[in-house]
Amino acid sequence: MTQPNRPVGCPLFLHRNGQWSRKVKGQAFYFSVDFNAALKRWADEKDHILAGYKPPKKDGKPSMAELANLYLADSRERVKEGRVRADHTSECKTVLELVIGVTGGQAKPDTMTPAQWQPVRVAIATGKSGSRVAQTTLKVRLARCRAFLNWCKKNKHIVSWDAADALAPPEKRLLRLEAASKGKRLWPAEDLRKTIDASPVAFKAVLLMGINCGMGGSDIAGLTRSQWRVGQEYLDCPRNKTGVERRVYLWPETREALARAVEKRATPAMQKFDNRLLLSSRGFPWCRVESSGVVDRVKAQLTLCKRDAGVTKGCFYDLRRTFRTQASEVCDLEAIDFCMGHQGKGEGATYLQGVSDARIRNVCDHVRTWLFSEVTK
Repeated sequence: MTQPNRPVGCPLFLHRNGQWSRKVKGQAFYFSVDFNAALKRWADEKDHILAGYKPPKKDGKPSMAELANLYLADSRERVKEGRVRADHTSECKTVLELVIGVTGGQAKPDTMTPAQWQPVRVAIATGKSGSRVAQTTLKVRLARCRAFLNWCKKNKHIVSWDAADALAPPEKRLLRLEAASKGKRLWPAEDLRKTIDASPVAFKAVLLMGINCGMGGSDIAGLTRSQWRVGQEYLDCPRNKTGVERRVYLWPETREALARAVEKRATPAMQKFDNRLLLSSRGFPWCRVESSGVVDRVKAQLTLCKRDAGVTKGCFYDLRRTFRTQASEVCDLEAIDFCMGHQGKGEGATYLQGVSDARIRNVCDHVRTWLFSEVTK
């Protein structure tokens, strides 16, 4: 029997049994006697076949691609409700694209074995660039992948999933070794003073808030005009990330810098930024979260100030680490936690309703003494 020539570029050939077929690694796969139906089925199953897996059965269960779309749609709703950050959807999408790039869109999570999840871990660990990501980044991405699968199970889209250790977080030992390789992430007092002195009016207040209060860029950017008035010594500002209560004492230098920054505050670039206490020279919050990701002006401005000051090391979040390290010498953990917006450990932490202003000031003054002691001498 003479076989008809297959169309140019067609991945299938017509087998003598009448079905359109394809051989992969010596094994024959048959799709359909109808050419168009065979092409469609090949497109649906080729990722699994080429990867050496059995194609998923048409059992009515949602595919990986369908589940990913449902999860991202739910994420967008949570963003609208303010339950998660604006960039949550884009970050989840990045991880899900890596997963589907390995498993294929038609894969069924509840039928995958731990061996099939192992390549997913490798893809997540390398990312789209092909270079290995940091252990902390891997930890976050694996957590997002597990959150996606748990959401699918919780919402009855799948019965269960089994990845064994393939999606387990990196060992703490590896995280510690990675952190140790970066060295101590602390600001020397002299370098910090030089950087503060080299900062413009608007940014000097941001730097002082970072070391005076141990606040991150997003928390400082979120401060409102109603939270602080000129001359106000104490600042109450729950931490955005956790909602934990926080109260700090502001140094005279910080209050002066805040007053000058507020006085010379740029015109808000958008009406919704009018209630922000501190704005950049272009009228935007120093740090804001958009759907595409985090827009961080703090990092760029700090780089310029360090260059002008002749300082080479130290990022903005290292100010929070430095505050915590220096404050620890006061030996008042409850007051330190209250300043930083940390939830203390143990049952007693749930009963702690506040810390006296004297203890809070003692913590903040100790850090101030560390920073300016050489200047005083």
